[in-house]
Amino acid sequence: MNTIILSYFRLKILRARFATSQAKLTVIVVYEPTNDTFDQTKDDFYRVLSNVAAKAHRHDIMTLCGDFNAKIGSDASYAPAILGEHGLGEINDNGIRLIDFCATHKLIFGAS
Repeated sequence: MNTIILSYFRLKILRARFATSQAKLTVIVVYEPTNDTFDQTKDDFYRVLSNVAAKAHRHDIMTLCGDFNAKIGSDASYAPAILGEHGLGEINDNGIRLIDFCATHKLIFGAS
């Protein structure tokens, strides 16, 4: 596996693109502001993250990982196409933002 591109973006977002023998892989690593951070800061974070994700090559396999400081909760009915049935607790604002991001970019939430 060879790294093709490594890019760092403001607000603690890193993107790496790898080539494998079968496909190209884009990995986005983040550290999201905490849930009690000002909404404007979180809005800026997701605006930058959305731009980074949108610029990934459309045929790449995209993986998103990091610390989202989010609680997804146990109510999978909020976004059944994205969430599984094994969440815990109550969803918080960062959780809602993460689920909305996943829906926008056609990603599935795999683990917390």
